[in-house]
Amino acid sequence: MIAELDIFQREMGDWGRPAPEELTDNPHDLAEAARLHLREKFLRAKVAVSGANFAAADTGTVVVVESEGNGRMCLTLPQTLITVMGIEKVLPSFADLDVFLQLLPRSSTGERPRPDRRRPDAAARRRRERCLVALRFDPVRCLLRRLPREDQHS
Repeated sequence: MIAELDIFQREMGDWGRPAPEELTDNPHDLAEAARLHLREKFLRAKVAVSGANFAAADTGTVVVVESEGNGRMCLTLPQTLITVMGIEKVLPSFADLDVFLQLLPRSSTGERPRPDRRRPDAAARRRRERCLVALRFDPVRCLLRRLPREDQHS
């Protein structure tokens, strides 16, 4: 853990709040120092970029499931939120979210459905701008681009 302590003491001050002088290599102390350092950055950020677990096409609702609390700061504090998600995560209706929100925790970590759900649109009243970037991933097209074409060998 000495390497982590050294990085905290050497680097944190260059990027914002410096590491506390009495910082030890105790994981709890390192985590707390990182938390304080990052919280300051979250509070000052004007723009945030987030992913999303789901979106409902009928309401435009975007849902982020998280269990750490960092999402809460990212989704509610900045004036502009940019959400990047795959188009396959768009569900037809808000009612469809129930089933998927039950399945997500079990399929990702095997735990009961208890993680916190955040709806970035709920905090949008304070926000000036919200952008959604929906990406389309076509694995077949990607695979075909990698295969050698016959006309290239002539």
